[in-house]
Amino acid sequence: MRQAMIYYQDDLAGILFETDDGEYEFAYDKEYVKSFPERFLTFTMPVSEKKVLI
Repeated sequence: MRQAMIYYQDDLAGILFETDDGEYEFAYDKEYVKSFPERFLTFTMPVSEKKVLI
């Protein structure tokens, strides 16, 4: 499984994962969720502790 660290400006926003099936999931970093609950990356991915299939 490959993964990439995603940053918003200088802050780690979360991790993008490629699954073994070739799908992608994104999970916001827990510290990012606490510090920036209103600073979402896209309108379709509000800040949340849940993984999102994209």
